[in-house]
Order: sequence, then C-alpha cells, then structure tokens
Amino acid sequence: MINYVWKAAFLILWSAPVSSFAPNLWGVGHRSLTTTLGLFDKLFEEEGPLGKGITVGKVQVALIASDRGKGSIFGQLEELSRESNEDQEELAYLARDVCLALLRRSDDWTAAHSESKWFKYDDAGKAESQFNDWANAEALKFEKEYIPSEDDEEKGTSTMVVVSLIIEIEGDETKFDGAGFSLAGTKEVLTSIASDVMVAEGEVVNAVELFWTPTVVTISQKRVHDISLSLFNKLFEEEGVLGKGITVGKVQVALFSKERGKDSIFGDLERKARSTGGSSAHLAILVKEVCLALLRRSDDWIAASSDSQWFPFRESAKAEAQFNQWAEAEALKFEKEYIPGIDTEDKGTSTMVVVSLIVEIEGDSTRFDGAGFSMEATRQVLTSLASNAVVAEGEVVSAAEVLWTPSARDETLTSRDLMADFPTLITL
Repeated sequence: MINYVWKAAFLILWSAPVSSFAPNLWGVGHRSLTTTLGLFDKLFEEEGPLGKGITVGKVQVALIASDRGKGSIFGQLEELSRESNEDQEELAYLARDVCLALLRRSDDWTAAHSESKWFKYDDAGKAESQFNDWANAEALKFEKEYIPSEDDEEKGTSTMVVVSLIIEIEGDETKFDGAGFSLAGTKEVLTSIASDVMVAEGEVVNAVELFWTPTVVTISQKRVHDISLSLFNKLFEEEGVLGKGITVGKVQVALFSKERGKDSIFGDLERKARSTGGSSAHLAILVKEVCLALLRRSDDWIAASSDSQWFPFRESAKAEAQFNQWAEAEALKFEKEYIPGIDTEDKGTSTMVVVSLIVEIEGDSTRFDGAGFSMEATRQVLTSLASNAVVAEGEVVSAAEVLWTPSARDETLTSRDLMADFPTLITL
C-alpha cells in the first residue's frame, strides 16, 4: 500500500508554470483566463488592448514532414520548446514562432481545425478550467512524456504530423474561427494569433500549451450518489474561482496491471510520489498527474467509485476533519506504510490494483459524482479533477492524499480482496 499525504496551508505567489507531456508529444504550458458568450456580459466588460474579456482558443494543423531532422518542423518545435521559459513574453514569442513555422510550411498542410470560447474577466477560473480541459484532452492521447533531445542527428522517415496550439489570451479580437475551412482561412487564424500575442510585449498572453505528434524517431450495481449540501448555506456563500465553499472528494479506481515495472501504474505513481513537495502547487500537479495516469489506462479499468461532501468556508475545520476521516479509513485497510524506493528492474507479477485519491479543493464546481456508473462518467470525474486542481496555480487545492495497493512486488490483490476491502467499488 502506498500512503502519501501533504497539506498546504499557505498561498503560493502567482507564477507561470511550464509543463510538458508526451512520448509522441511535447507540451509547454503557462497559466491565466473563458465561458459561453453573452452579449449582456460583454456590454459592461472592461475594454483592453485586444478588446473585452478573455478568449481560450485551440488551433490544430496537420502537415507532411519529409524528415525529422533539425531543419524539419520537428527540429524547429523541439528547439522552440527548449528555449521557452516561464516568462509571459517568452510564451508570447513561443506562440508567435510556432504560428510562423506553420505558415512557412503551408504547402505541406493536409488538414486543420480551430475553436475558441470567450469569458468575462470575472470568470477567470472557468477560463482556466477550459484551458486545462483542452490541454489535458491532448495530453491523454499519449502514453508517456517525451523530452526533446538536443543533438539527435537521426532524420527518421517522412510522416504526417499534427501540431496543436492552445492559448489563453486577453480580449475578443484574436481570430480563431475558420482554420480548416480553407487554406486562406487557416492562414488568417495563424496570422492573427502571431500578431496579437505580441501586443503589449506579450502581457496579453495568459497561457500557452504546445503539443505535436509523433516525436519519437522510428524506422517506418449502481448506487445513488449523495452530496451533503445546504442550499441555504450556499445562497450567502462567497464565490471563488471554482464556485462556493469547499469540497472534499474521494475517487477510487480499480484496474489490472500486468506487471510492476517502471512503465506500469506502480512505477508511475512511485515517481510522482517521490517528486512531490508540500506546497499547494505541488499538490495540484500531483492530483492532475495521478488523474491523467489513470485516464491513460482506461482500457484496464475494472471498477470505480467516488464520493464528496461540500462545506461552507466558515466550516473549513469540518472539511479538514472529513478529509482526515476518509484518509485514515483508507490507511487502516493496510498493515504498514509503503515508502517508494529507488527504481528497480524487477517487474513483479500481474495483479489488480486500487488507486485512491482524496482531495480537499475550494469551490463546488469540481465533479465527483458518477465514477463507477459508467466508463464515460468515470472519465468525466477524473478529467474535471485534473483540470480544476491546477486552477489559480494550484492554490485551490488544500490537501491531497494518494494511496494504492498492493505495493510489495510479491503481493497480489484478488477479486475477493476488492469485495472485502473496497465494498463501494462499482464494476465497470
């Protein structure tokens, strides 16, 4: 069993995180503000250098690459990724240079797509959640993280490549609609982004995430869910970036693992546990990455369950007590605590594994109900949690605990163990 817990009782100063994903993908990210557009909302919205509110947009271009060398689209994207840092202006340059790199290769385009959502400034949390939703959706298409190498001379073979650029930018003037309708329409979208991101020395850019694939060089019983909630308490509760009050939620997923090596769910969780610090930001990343690790292995799911309770801010002590109660209840199912050790080549035997994630998060908009009701509902719970955990640089996460069993490489978990120790799990 694994039992890792950290709590954060302080705020982290806002910074721009850089994130990366993929094995057939590389990601570079940073944060800040979108929801369905209402003309009434726009009427009273403050005007900025690029118009009103905030826009979250996504552009994807598919093109043919004749090779994978330094002069190819692969080489250029890898170089841009390595040179980018957390500074807003650098992120703006990254977005601009990616657009220009694609525009210079318009003769190689094979397909394109774009979409966007607009949000008023007061809905910054919703905008951030939308950005995270789209970024996570792209990350989930890949099985592991890819880190670009600096000096790989291997040019590989020709292939189609898809480049995805997700941006959160202030204002409503940047053109996102039209990519894929025609070559001219796609050029207009990329040109608009390339121009607008440099306005005000890049300060209009709140978040950028870049993905491309491929990158690796190859030779050719159901139960009714109940949420304890007082509508009267909610009515007068202060609104935060993710809604009102505090939610304590628990998600459990049982899945089959054919081995225990570095690339298994065991290896993945052990790496994340060892590398996690105690700040809110670190906790948020832990929650997000555990959710993504489970989502990537949805084909192996056997059962799942979830539960949550809502508390007004003035009852934060009760929320903490609920968190501790659930965490201790899970810990008591095991005889000893497991501390992840160094990586081992011993892959162990196949087994079922149960991963439990308990989170205390601000607001009431994170979805916890439905895991175990269906595969899709379970995906939605994990996706919502992965996206919302990193809102406001993770400051919305107050506590997180990750537990998994079994942990010893000679120990296995049977169907009878699942029924005895995890009676709330619902077979998928």
